[in-house]
Amino acid sequence: MKAMILAAGRGERMQPLTNKTPKPLLRVGGRPLIEYHLQRLLQSGVRQVVINIAYLGEQIRDYLGDSFTDGPHRLSIAYSEEPEPLETAGAILHALPLLGDEPFLLVNGDVWTDYPFDTLLDKHADSHVCQHLAHVILVSNPEHNPKGDFSLSSENESSDKGVALLCEPSEKNYTFSGISVISPKLLTGYPNKREKFPLAEVLRFGIKHKQISAEVYTGQWRDIGTVERLKSLDSYLKNNCG
Repeated sequence: MKAMILAAGRGERMQPLTNKTPKPLLRVGGRPLIEYHLQRLLQSGVRQVVINIAYLGEQIRDYLGDSFTDGPHRLSIAYSEEPEPLETAGAILHALPLLGDEPFLLVNGDVWTDYPFDTLLDKHADSHVCQHLAHVILVSNPEHNPKGDFSLSSENESSDKGVALLCEPSEKNYTFSGISVISPKLLTGYPNKREKFPLAEVLRFGIKHKQISAEVYTGQWRDIGTVERLKSLDSYLKNNCG
């Protein structure tokens, strides 16, 4: 399975750090943020990744080149160039010629997590999960998103045994982690496609048609959207992963 890292955003909330450096190359724990994803993807068995680039994107290309290696394994890197950031769904649609027709692992470039990507790949191979057009990972609501994004069906409410479905917000909500497995059909079959549009919009369309399964992850996950959260992660990594 291929993977895609969303890395084209301007990082406006992280200025002045992002005035000259794209957010995925900001350093935490002594290395660029994007390298943590690349290493985990490689360790999970992924061998091809697509990275979308726009704002200061040439810096990402110059730094990473066409591959990332860790021990004997190599992850090949292709770049989806955007004239300007196309938002999440627009970026995926733009990158489909590089991603192909098969489902792919998608991860936001501005999050850090210890989520085991190999587990997600295994889950997608499950017959109950792979029949959906997406499988998304939810997390407990962080302080900056207290109301959450989506809710989760119970197994009894789900139309598929043992598989919870993603639902619109209700009494118990969670935050979308930015980690998922996506079938290209989710995007190509969406009736309101345009150059720039968000993935959340497509997910809500999929919810109406019961096309999206989901699960909650309780391990480490952080959204690196502000300078303060970047500093907090840097401190955590230096104290716990040194």
